[in-house]
Amino acid sequence: MLETLGGVWYNDELAREQKLTSQERLAFHQEHSGPIMKSLKEWMEVQLAEHQVEPNSGLGRAIQYMLRHWMPLTLFLREAGAPVDNNIVTAVSGSGSIMPPPGLCRVPHF
Repeated sequence: MLETLGGVWYNDELAREQKLTSQERLAFHQEHSGPIMKSLKEWMEVQLAEHQVEPNSGLGRAIQYMLRHWMPLTLFLREAGAPVDNNIVTAVSGSGSIMPPPGLCRVPHF
C-alpha cells in the first residue's frame, strides 16, 4: 500500500521538478496518479469485502480510514493546487505529529 502511494508522491515530485502550473499539475496527476489511486481503492475494497485482512488489524484500520476519507484524500485529482498530503500544513500548525497515530500506515523498521 505504501509503495503504491509512493508512486503518487513520485509523480508529485516530477510535477514540481517540471515547474508545472497548478492546472498542468492537476492534469498530470489525473493522467498518472489517477490510475494508481483507482487501483489502490479497488484493492482496498477487495481486501475488506473478501475478508483478506482483519478489520481490526493495523492494515485493516488504515484501509478503512482511507476509504472513509477517500474524497478529501483524492482532492489533488479534482482540484488544481490541492496538495497530495497535508504534512506541511500539519507541521506549520505546530503539531509535532505528521504521521498518523501509531499502528496506522506505519511500516516496522527491522
